[in-house]
Amino acid sequence: MIAGPQIRNVATFGGNICNGAPSADSACPSLIYDATLEIASPEGSRYTSINGFHTVPGKVALAANEILTAFHFKAENYRNKGAASFKYAMRDAMDIATIGCSALCDIKQGKFQQLKLAFGVAAPTPIHCLHAEEAARGKALTRQTLVTIGQAVTHDVSQRTSWRAEKEFRLHLIHTLTERVINLAVMRAGGKII
Repeated sequence: MIAGPQIRNVATFGGNICNGAPSADSACPSLIYDATLEIASPEGSRYTSINGFHTVPGKVALAANEILTAFHFKAENYRNKGAASFKYAMRDAMDIATIGCSALCDIKQGKFQQLKLAFGVAAPTPIHCLHAEEAARGKALTRQTLVTIGQAVTHDVSQRTSWRAEKEFRLHLIHTLTERVINLAVMRAGGKII
């Protein structure tokens, strides 16, 4: 769920991405689906990947005369796969995420063919967890694989203490949400963690 009812009635998915906040609710789902962004300016249109669009906290790869006009999602990036997203915030939908997480998995014969895992507020910008994704590739859908993925996530994130949460609590959330989001994505893909 992106934002609360009041914001959902006036805001846009693109605006949520373009404000550059690491806590943007739409960033993680866009990352796992490898969104292509269509950006317009007086000079014409250009296309860029969501990967790398967030450059530093509060900044995105948009020039002053550009506007994000569309998101493009290729069917092969979601068809016959399972996905899930979770957001932890102190006041649920009406609050800025303390941690946001999305997972997309392609499973075959009880193994991960592919796992895409993204986190918001786990680093200075929304991130793909490349170590965790590699740790899952070709592995069986087991609790031990989830433990291995959780350990690999630690190499991808960069946590800190802030007014929203202590570093240790954020790391606990990251490990908990990793397991939950992958479990649900696997289930939606027709599999089961054993």
